[in-house]
Amino acid sequence: MGDQPVSRTVRMRSVALEFWVGLFGWLRWVSLLYLIRRYVPKAGVSPYMFVDQWVMGHLVLAVVLLAASMHSGFTWWEAVLAGYAGFRILEILVQQINGLLFDEYRAAKRGERYIVGYRRALILILNSYIEVLFWFALFYRNAASAFEPKTVVLDSFIESFRLSYKTMTTWGHSQFTPSDNIGHTLIFLQSVVGLLMFLMVLVGFLALISRRRAEPQARPAQLAAARSSEVQARTVQPQPRPQPSPQPPAQGQDSQPPNESG
Repeated sequence: MGDQPVSRTVRMRSVALEFWVGLFGWLRWVSLLYLIRRYVPKAGVSPYMFVDQWVMGHLVLAVVLLAASMHSGFTWWEAVLAGYAGFRILEILVQQINGLLFDEYRAAKRGERYIVGYRRALILILNSYIEVLFWFALFYRNAASAFEPKTVVLDSFIESFRLSYKTMTTWGHSQFTPSDNIGHTLIFLQSVVGLLMFLMVLVGFLALISRRRAEPQARPAQLAAARSSEVQARTVQPQPRPQPSPQPPAQGQDSQPPNESG
């Protein structure tokens, strides 16, 4: 008897994928947004609305804190807020990477359907990108002594935001250069964060474009199905309903049905 071909479905598991899925699964627990959504009841508030309010509120907070920081050097409350700013930047990276790369994979493993709105996700990524610009501008404004030249005032809203923008986008050459380890560390961290955020924005754009291209292809099939159901409805003739035989009116009663005033 000859060898018969055997049809088998082999499920390939990537060690690297499982590692990063597990790592970012643990990193979700450092996200304050994730903890609030998981444990705090929000009666009458849509989960999507809550996330939008959280993201927009932090963008406003970053702008207000940058404007309120009026001098270089950290006071105690500025140090606390700077620590929260670093925590918030980490939260943004973890949330966006999970949403774009790993949440759909986790849902598929659980046998659940994962629904994502790429247009909304792209808007949130752009919003977070701008928020990170303001957070790093806050760092630069309070660490102005870590940059040269000293003749140019980095302790201002405009100059600190300009340095943050040029560092994150590498658009143009900044007139400030780091003069100590604090400055070098801030520039390096923002360059890494800027690269990751740029890749997230690019993935969001590509996903949105591919979805818009897929919609015209699916639309003719939907129209054909609608036309087919319409034709079937026209070809099926409704059966005539039997009419009841008229009964003679009883004595003392009118054969006309009562109206609203009767």
